[in-house]
Amino acid sequence: MAELALKIPHPAVEIHALRREELEQLRDHLLRLDTECRFERFGHGLGKAALAQYAARSLDHGDLVIGYFVDGVLRGAGELHGLGAQRVEEVAEAAFSVEKGWRGQGVGALLFERLLDAAQALGSREIVLTCHPHNRAMQALARKYAAQLSFDEDSVTGRLVARRRPSRATA
Repeated sequence: MAELALKIPHPAVEIHALRREELEQLRDHLLRLDTECRFERFGHGLGKAALAQYAARSLDHGDLVIGYFVDGVLRGAGELHGLGAQRVEEVAEAAFSVEKGWRGQGVGALLFERLLDAAQALGSREIVLTCHPHNRAMQALARKYAAQLSFDEDSVTGRLVARRRPSRATA
């Protein structure tokens, strides 16, 4: 299992919920994702126009994007979206994207911590994570938070109660 402990952050790191005026930063971040990272985030490759459209819509309907900025540049994003027709306050789907040079540094775990706090503040009942069967890092992160994982041939889905948090002693 991959080590999930948070490493010491870069000295110029800022983490906050994206504002509408930062959507261009989200678009640029998504465009910097390599093929593997795009596949892991979206389940398939997306072109520049589709990524730009996705970024432009990402804060609609009460959705939330938390950004991991290094020296003012967005390098990772954690997203909470309403699942299907449900609002974020009911059942939220969490998704992550971390640029290749920043993976394996605890950025995803840090973003997930922030998403859990946000889901709790919003009153979400449940968080759903979906990934590909080969995405062991996402599965390890889901297990860390006691997500119930279900497997099929094309995906792994994790579900967890939004308010359940691991104790600091076992995290």
